[in-house]
Amino acid sequence: MESNRAYIGAAILIAILVFSNLIIYGIARGMSRDTKGSNFMKTMQNMLRDPLKKENDPFDELHKKVDELESKKKKDTDSDVS
Repeated sequence: MESNRAYIGAAILIAILVFSNLIIYGIARGMSRDTKGSNFMKTMQNMLRDPLKKENDPFDELHKKVDELESKKKKDTDSDVS
């Protein structure tokens, strides 16, 4: 009787491990398909290197635009003084 419970417990533990690995694999596979033509390892390295890159790109563009406008404003005020 006790050995049956041990087998059932071991089977449940194995099932949990297998299903969790399948879920993780599916998530990783889905993230790697976002970039066309690249391999899985390269995509994971890029994601781990800078995980917020996609979120930061619009802010980088905005930062560049603000810098351009500020330099233009400074140039205009310098030319007005002269």
